[in-house]
Formats: sequence, C-alpha cells, structure tokens
Amino acid sequence: MLSRTALAGIHLYQRFLSPRKGYRCAHSVVHGGTGCSGYAKFAIRDHGFWQAVPLIRARFRDCAQAYETIKQQDEPQRSGKARRRAEKTCDTACCGNEACASGLPSALCRGGSAAGPSKTCDANPCDGDIGCGGCDVCSCG
Repeated sequence: MLSRTALAGIHLYQRFLSPRKGYRCAHSVVHGGTGCSGYAKFAIRDHGFWQAVPLIRARFRDCAQAYETIKQQDEPQRSGKARRRAEKTCDTACCGNEACASGLPSALCRGGSAAGPSKTCDANPCDGDIGCGGCDVCSCG
C-alpha cells in the first residue's frame, strides 16, 4: 500500500510539477540516465518502499554533489558584474525558462547537458527554434 502511494506521488510529480520547474536533475545532467524521480520510481518498484529509502537517499546525496560540480564549472565563467548582468538580461518571457532567471547553472536548464546550455538558454534564442517575442539578448549561461 505504501509503495503504491509513493509511486502515485512520483507519477503526479513527474506529470505536473517537474515540467514546470524549468530545470533538470543535476545527477542526470552529469551522469546521464534517468533523473532522481525516475530512479526513485524504479527503486520502489524493484525493491519495495522500505528497502528503496536508503537507495533514494544515497541518490539524492549524489545529486547534490553533481549540482555542486555543475555550479563550480559554471561559476568561473561568470564573475560579479557579468553574472548580475546575465541574470538581469535573462527574461523568462524570452527564455521561457524560470531556472535561467533564478540564476541556476546553465547546464541545469531544461534540455541542457554538462556540455552546455539548452536552446532555451542560448545567448541568442531568436534563431527560429523558440518564439522569443522580439528579445535580442537572453544571456542565461
């Protein structure tokens, strides 16, 4: 019963909350594969709720370390004024991505990878792939 409830909660999170967050799981960006919620779903399904809890907690710790890795890689590229200017110029209406506006590392933006930002965070989003409403610059990363 507890496993079914947890799986239903993860399903709701993946279906309704995750698409609106605007960023990807750091573990998935750095290591590839499924995000933490997908991992949790499979762990609960394969091992049962109580045996999956320690596995999920370990995955969340790994995800936090992956986030710090991405953050450290992204920080040297931006220094004080440049970072503040990039955060101000990144308009969510232009980028369509709240994560960029909140100053998260560019690799975490939806569709991004450890190799670089996604198209929604490119320095020039007005390349026809994204309707940007006349925005000239959307420097998110």
